[in-house]
Amino acid sequence: PFTPRGGIEEYKTMDHAENKLILQGGPTSGTFVDDPDVSRKYLEGVIQLGCRSSAIYSFLISLYVKMDDEEPLFKFLSTHVQAAATAADASRTAGLAFGDVGITGPLDMSYALRAILRSGRHFRSAIKLYMGFGMRQQAVELALKVDPSLARQLAQESVELEERKRLWLMIAKNAASEGIHSADADVVSKVVSVLKDCGPDVLSIEDVLPFL
Repeated sequence: PFTPRGGIEEYKTMDHAENKLILQGGPTSGTFVDDPDVSRKYLEGVIQLGCRSSAIYSFLISLYVKMDDEEPLFKFLSTHVQAAATAADASRTAGLAFGDVGITGPLDMSYALRAILRSGRHFRSAIKLYMGFGMRQQAVELALKVDPSLARQLAQESVELEERKRLWLMIAKNAASEGIHSADADVVSKVVSVLKDCGPDVLSIEDVLPFL
């Protein structure tokens, strides 16, 4: 069931932006309810006109999640989610209610992340949200399953040396594990490629010997 922050009563309360769109020729209530594409375009228009209702944002997220094409969801999140760069940012976010206006604006990030993970797809968007919460380790773990090159990029962007080392160790361990499971005789070269990508200031050969 659709249960965004603010509840159904907030969704039922139309603000000036919604009313303006209707006057400009927006969809009738019937087509709004019956056609997901019309609903999506309507909600996108409402938000473009300045709507700040959390329920509207969450409803739009629920429609995006049901689409086969991830691009509209990812583009929307890219506009409204700013990555937390450091662990300090992550702690600050965690110390406040997820989705709190002023931290994420009207977008309820925790609802969006739950909806995406329940769908079992659109993982680039889930990674974007993890980064919004400053949860870089979770983002890298998920990226290793769906896009290893993205995992390396996220690890390289970490600004904290200890975190960067921890992330690259995860990537090295994953590279070794994939080589073993695929019966690849050149496991060493896979791990060495990780060492080259992360740089000598992060990992040394001694760090990855346990994976070989």
